[in-house]
Amino acid sequence: MEVKEAQVYLTNSSMNALKQLYFASIQQVDERVRKEIYKEDLAWILSTMELKGLYAELLAASGVEQFRISGKKAQRNDGRHLFKSNGPLKYHFDSSCVYLKSNYLNFTIPPEIEAKGPDEIEKFRVFAEANKHLLQGDQEKFLNSLEAQFLLKNRPQRIEYINSGQSEFSLLTLEAMEQELQSHLSEAKAFQEEHPEVRNLTFAPKRVIDRPWTSDLDRKWHNFYKRELKSMLRQYYRKCYDRSQQESFLISLGFEACKACLKATPMRL
Repeated sequence: MEVKEAQVYLTNSSMNALKQLYFASIQQVDERVRKEIYKEDLAWILSTMELKGLYAELLAASGVEQFRISGKKAQRNDGRHLFKSNGPLKYHFDSSCVYLKSNYLNFTIPPEIEAKGPDEIEKFRVFAEANKHLLQGDQEKFLNSLEAQFLLKNRPQRIEYINSGQSEFSLLTLEAMEQELQSHLSEAKAFQEEHPEVRNLTFAPKRVIDRPWTSDLDRKWHNFYKRELKSMLRQYYRKCYDRSQQESFLISLGFEACKACLKATPMRL
């Protein structure tokens, strides 16, 4: 008799690391992939890279086991992040674990620091770590200290994964989620028809949309219609597959059990 593995949980940050493993394995976004991403082809609103990212999310959420034999490991991409993560990725047994609910916060390393090489990057990280306490009370003060010390032209960009709480959308049934998705897509199409100029920057990267002279229409198109669609689809995938993973599969990818969860469930020790 086959023993069913217990359900385990991942933070959004760990889920993203798992997603990146799948992302690297996707060779192309063809018609078959686009059909799996959603019931209709979303190439009119999302770029190839955005579609690839969503397909990776779908594969990660469903726990496709294509890496069990290959020996590849999931890991955080800390190369361009200010604060390095310590230790392996964790999975949790307890859905109410404080470490599962805690948010992930990091920042990018500015391009002018990257351009100066590893020594300058390390110096930048050491200074940031020494002043990390400022983040608890005043993020602006923390960023100002980095700007003053290194004469930055580009501020570090905030990277955040929110784990606490649930959105109203995530609490809907699958049928209700699909209705909301269709409603959002209909509104997006109507907006694009009313403002056809937004097609010009539909596939532009975030850095272009963040420019001061980008129009409010383009910002709304990207920051609401496109961003909200991607968020809804991620939650939809996780609802479809109960956002659970096999413990043995995660272990094979380099994950470890959360020590706090283990202490709370002594029978697992």
